[in-house]
Amino acid sequence: MHGPGLINLDLNLEHDFLFVKGKKEGPALTVGLNSFNVLNHQNDATYLGVLSSVYFGKAVSALPPRRMQLNLQFKF
Repeated sequence: MHGPGLINLDLNLEHDFLFVKGKKEGPALTVGLNSFNVLNHQNDATYLGVLSSVYFGKAVSALPPRRMQLNLQFKF
């Protein structure tokens, strides 16, 4: 069965911290923050299609809620 449309917004913020000033090349530390489903909208995934069930046409699972992760990357 098909349900309402999917509403999803993901964001990614990153910044490079250079260890050698004045040069674009060289070692750097990248700090990033990723956020998934920023709006925290419930996106239903699976609907029950059994006619004899009291849950017919209702969602029985959903995609994950808002998630965030922090990334650290050392480049050399």
